[in-house]
Amino acid sequence: VKAYLQAADVFVLPAEQENHPMAVIEAAAAGLPIVLRDIPEYDDTFAQDFLRCNDDQAFIGAVTRLKDDKKAFEKYKKGAGAIAERFDSKSGADQAVKIYKELLA
Repeated sequence: VKAYLQAADVFVLPAEQENHPMAVIEAAAAGLPIVLRDIPEYDDTFAQDFLRCNDDQAFIGAVTRLKDDKKAFEKYKKGAGAIAERFDSKSGADQAVKIYKELLA
């Protein structure tokens, strides 16, 4: 999977129903701008760090925008980095340590 992600320019997942797809986190860790369907399950998980689409035309428009607009590409590539950082194991460990310290204080 890593080789395919490294060969890609953008990650698109048009699924209409999801809970917490690991594929998105893997693509984000590879630094790919993320394009997903606009479904509520992604609101808390991925925040505003991805392009949201409601239909096929929106997906086509999003990919075209990322291809043609370097600023948008960089913005959503940076968003992918934010997603990857939120789910990085070090971030998770740091959050756990913070919670334990607060509980012990």
